[in-house]
Order: sequence, then structure tokens, then C-alpha cells
Amino acid sequence: MNDERLDVLSSFRSLILLDMPFGVDAMKSHLEYLFSDFSIAGMPNFETFGDILKNIDPNSEVCEGVGFLTYKNEIKESLQTCFENGKTTSILLPLRYGEDSHNFLMKIKKNGHGLSILLFLLHKDGYIDLDTYVADKFKDRLTGLFNFNTFKTHLEADKTPGFICLFDLNKFKEINDTYGHSVGDDVLLLVSSFMISISSQDEIFYRRSGDEFLIYVLKNDLKYAMGLIKSMEAYLHSIPKVSLKQYEGLSVSASYGLLEIHGSNDKNELSLDDKLKLLDLAMYQAKKSGKLCHYISYEDSLNIVASGDLDKRLQSLAASIKR
Repeated sequence: MNDERLDVLSSFRSLILLDMPFGVDAMKSHLEYLFSDFSIAGMPNFETFGDILKNIDPNSEVCEGVGFLTYKNEIKESLQTCFENGKTTSILLPLRYGEDSHNFLMKIKKNGHGLSILLFLLHKDGYIDLDTYVADKFKDRLTGLFNFNTFKTHLEADKTPGFICLFDLNKFKEINDTYGHSVGDDVLLLVSSFMISISSQDEIFYRRSGDEFLIYVLKNDLKYAMGLIKSMEAYLHSIPKVSLKQYEGLSVSASYGLLEIHGSNDKNELSLDDKLKLLDLAMYQAKKSGKLCHYISYEDSLNIVASGDLDKRLQSLAASIKR
């Protein structure tokens, strides 16, 4: 895996991304977290890399094979080697915290003042090729965005209020039928590339399937969420004028459904299944009305679910729309 691919992955809020100053007291230096989803594994943000090493699982297969102290020293030596020669390297990192034990794949790269460290949570013992693992477990193969399973994992793990958005490209089948599937793929890649370019710590982008995409807005700010949607739509409108101007008559736009969520700490928080159905409902409402976006507030979502006719409303609305 090359350095450029590591940089691309870094821009996606991949599980944990941190900077580690390197020098005489490197193991005691304070770690700077750029992004962190350690909470998915039930772990805190460790203050120093020495703290991380203290939590290596001595009962893991790799430690049993070479010895606990030997393995810790091998990791330290790998850090030192990477800092000295600048060669990107990867290490299996088995961590135990409380009763839980998890394997991480740790990717190490030298930066201007120390090391950048990228951690991916693995679900089975042993080394897994990073390209294959990321593609199969976290990422969508075509676009490089997080996949739908990762969206569900993030949504179930997070406990903060925010928004989730589902958008669907309008008349995408007509693009494929008129200009060919290669042009349709170009549109999907342009959409995902734009998402990558505007990605920040306040939102995560995903591909659900086909021409459907998701945005998880971690900032509890409706104006900010709507701003993302307007920026996304402005870019879609520019695609036929700039990137694919050779295709006469091409039009690219989307319909957006936006749902307010209160996080899993709220006793009234809806189930994942209900949230997904409400997202579909909101997106279909936008598509049917011809408006850019249909917004469902938290209170409205509770009332819709409590009415008991969410499934019926969703089926009726979906049937009435000629997609």
C-alpha cells in the first residue's frame, strides 16, 4: 500500500488517525488525535503510545508466539525504523481493555515532526491485507467511500445528536440508458470525489448502494447540514458543464431526505430500522414534491413512528414515484 493511498484513507475519518511526536521520550509524548472511533471498540483515546503498549493483549496468538515483551520491543523498533528511514510499515496490534480484546491493523508513516498512525479494527485473528480488508469491510469498492455496513456501525455506536441524510441521483437509470454505464460510473466517481474533497471532522460520507449516498452529520446544526446539501447539489449541477460537458443533454441532480437524530443516549431514540425507513420516506417526499430536500425533525419522527403507519406510508409513497 503506497503513501498516497494512506493519505486518501486518512481523509475519511478512518477508525483512528493520530500524530505521534518522535524523539527521546516518544513513548511518553502526548498523542494528537485527528480522528477517532476508538469508542466502537469500547476503548478510550490513549494519552501516549506507551499507554497503548501497556494494553497489548499478552494472550493474543502473536504474543504467545514470540513472547509479550519481545513483541512490544518489536513494535518500538518498527516505530524507530519508520522514523529513521521513512518507509511506511504495518503491524498487527492486539489490544485488551477491560474484558474486551480487539485486533487492530496499524499503519505507520513518517511526517514532518514524527509519525502518523492509522488504526483499523479487525474482526478476526491474524494479519489481513489492508487493501482487501478495507474494501470488503469498510469501503465501497467503486467509489472508495465508506459502505452501508460501516454507516450502520457508526450510527449504532455514536451517542451524539446530529443529522443523517440520504440522497438519490434523479433519473440515474436514464443516464445509464442514454450515455452508457461507463458514464454512469463516471458520475458516481465524480460525486464521491467531491465528497472526499469537502470531508471534515463534522461529517462522514457513505455509498448506500447504486446511486444512493448517505451523509452522517456529527454537528448538531441544521443550518450546517443544509449547507452541505446545497453544496452537494451545486456540484451535481456543475458536472455536465465542467467534467462531462462532452455529453449533450446530460443532467445531474438529486433528491435529499434529512433526518434529525438525538443519539443512542436518548431513551426515546428510534431503532436503526426506523431511522432508515424515515430516511427513505423523507427522500421519497422530496422526490415527489420536486423540492431539493424534505426534512423530518426529531419530534416529527417520533410521531410518525408512534402512529404505526410508517411502513404503509413508505410503501404508498414509493409506489407513487416513477424513479
